[in-house]
Formats: sequence, structure tokens, C-alpha cells
Amino acid sequence: MSIDSKIKDSMLDLYIKTLKVVYFYKYNNWDKKRDMAHDAFFHLLKRLETSYVEEGKMDSWINKVVINYCNDWVKKENNSNIFYFEDLMCEDYIPYNDGAVDRQEKVIIEIIYDLIEDLSEEDKKIFIAFSKKETIIAIAADLKRNKKTIKKHIEKIKPVLKKKALDKLSEGYEVKKQSDSL
Repeated sequence: MSIDSKIKDSMLDLYIKTLKVVYFYKYNNWDKKRDMAHDAFFHLLKRLETSYVEEGKMDSWINKVVINYCNDWVKKENNSNIFYFEDLMCEDYIPYNDGAVDRQEKVIIEIIYDLIEDLSEEDKKIFIAFSKKETIIAIAADLKRNKKTIKKHIEKIKPVLKKKALDKLSEGYEVKKQSDSL
């Protein structure tokens, strides 16, 4: 048996051991498990060159390295789908069409935009989520805040917005001239 065939056999044995560990790993997406097995194998080879010390059984060391890599891989995969509000750059969305919406609706929409503009960033996020009928628990989870904190923010926001809206309506709030000319 030549040296090349011994190396191929040992590499194949390592790959099969890696596949077995990944196969029994607690991750249910089989398409991504293929990628995980491939990446874990190359990670195992890299670790074999740098950190393997011949103490104990090699199979146990392989299992430990592959399982730890799979845990890191899943964490990285889960964290890669997170988007932060500040990172999403888009133009302001204006939810009305000048030709299709009557004057009263334009006034209400502009009042809402003016009211929201005065809120803090956190209060804006809470108000938008609450107006989309999200539960307080879901809002708290999204913003990584306590449920009681979200309730306090909502209790603080409601009267402020109501007072500002009544003030603006009592002032005879007018639609901006730009929208009248269109």
C-alpha cells in the first residue's frame, strides 16, 4: 500500500467520522447540514494540524471538535439574519396617493407624521409596532426591553399624542400647499 493511498484512506475515515457527528447533530435543516459537514471537515483538518495532542482517544477529540464547530456554525447562522433598523437605508414611505385620497385623509396623515416626528426613536418604534397590533410581549422581545417598560412607554405616548393631535386639530391644521398644487 502506497503512502498516497494511506493518506486517502485516513482522510476518508476522518470525513466519514465528521459526517456521522454532523448527521446526529441537533439541527433539522438537512440542506444546510451538508454545508455544515463540509465546513466542519475543513475545520477539523485545520485543527488537526495546529492543536491535536496525542493524549486520549482521537475519536473523542474529533467528536468534541466537530460538535463545538457545529454549535458555532449554528450561532453564526442565526446571527447572520439579524438586521438593525439603522442599517436599513430606504427612502421615506408616503402611504397615500395625491390623486386618490381626499383632503381630510391627507390632513390626518400629515398630523400623524408630525406627531410621530416629535417622539424619541424608541418611542417611534414602540408606537409603530403597537399600531400594527403587535402584542406588548412581542414588542418587548423585539426591542430587548422588559414588558413593564413597554407598557410605561405606551402609557406615556398615548396621552401626549392625543393632546398634540387635539391641539393641531383645534389650530385648524391645513394640508401643506405642496400637496394642494398636485
